[in-house]
Amino acid sequence: MAQASTFNLNGTFYSTDQIMSAYNRGLHFGDSVFESILVINGMVQLWEQHYARLLQGAATLGFDFQPWWTEDYFKFEIRKSVKENKLSSARVKLSLFREDGTRYTPNTDKASYLIMMESLESEPYALKPEGLQAGIFEDILKPINALSGFKNGNSLLYVLAGRKARNEAWGTILLLNEKGQVCESGNGNVFLFRDGVVSTPSIESGCVAGVMRLHLIQLMQQAGWKVEEREIPKSELDMADEIWTCNASGGIQYVNTCGLRQYKNEKVLELHQLLISQIQTL
Repeated sequence: MAQASTFNLNGTFYSTDQIMSAYNRGLHFGDSVFESILVINGMVQLWEQHYARLLQGAATLGFDFQPWWTEDYFKFEIRKSVKENKLSSARVKLSLFREDGTRYTPNTDKASYLIMMESLESEPYALKPEGLQAGIFEDILKPINALSGFKNGNSLLYVLAGRKARNEAWGTILLLNEKGQVCESGNGNVFLFRDGVVSTPSIESGCVAGVMRLHLIQLMQQAGWKVEEREIPKSELDMADEIWTCNASGGIQYVNTCGLRQYKNEKVLELHQLLISQIQTL
């Protein structure tokens, strides 16, 4: 995956060696929120939902959100940045961070934004035909609080989960919340299918309020599927017929095995086709 050489900071382009201040609060304290966004042929996918979650995260952290940072403004800046890097499709990261300071108590709530990106390794929303081997991360349980629902710079839980998945050669890893319930995967949301019903952890379970999660729920409901958002005990992983994960930049991936359990992939393939059919109209 090729890294872009040019980044957009507050509407101005910089090269990599010009971009980072030693006093950046995102670097020191994780004082930031971010969105991972897919751009396909210049079209910003699911942008309305991304922007809504960005607003929520910025409000929760108390950032001063500039009045010109409208939905259209950021959409224009994202597309401009992709074009500047001579890409048509890319995985884009839009971050907001509180301005410089090295003490816990900030001197200001003024925020800046940074847009960076990388090229896509494969076709958008490509499904791995062999599925994923999944493991479960139980070393640290995810807290349920006001920070749970959006992406922020305090991401050590995901870093350590990803490290364990790497060391165990797992394709994905499932996280549990502070109650020991299924919460999400290491890089997205999780769905279980059993006896004709799709279940996904509720937002109250502490999962990220995923943009793709919401989109898939809407797609399934429109198709007449029964979908439940609820607390999911860990024990239900062994009872599921199918399990799949999702995120906004990668789409859907299905779990083939978890421990000694092997899963089917019939329903998830139907859902994947529903998702692909929506790309041009997002």
